[in-house]
Amino acid sequence: MIHLDIFLRYFDGKTYFTVEQWKSSKDQKLAFIEREITSKDQIIREVREEMKNKDNSIACAMVEKELWVMDKFKKSPVYDAVMYIKHHNGMKAA
Repeated sequence: MIHLDIFLRYFDGKTYFTVEQWKSSKDQKLAFIEREITSKDQIIREVREEMKNKDNSIACAMVEKELWVMDKFKKSPVYDAVMYIKHHNGMKAA
């Protein structure tokens, strides 16, 4: 399993937790990470739907790229690590 410090730095370069900070409130941080993933995914999908009927190929391409990045993240070992940690902490996985 990947080291948690590396995992969190990979997930969000702005949010970095030390091992001690992570251990002090794992459940809160996991909930934060899942909210961020879900929120970004939902926003991207909503914008994508709005852009479907508009003639703005550049904006549509940008939204498609964002969605591709999110889907790629969800298939990555990092996302799997979130689900693995949540499962072993007794939290409900997405």
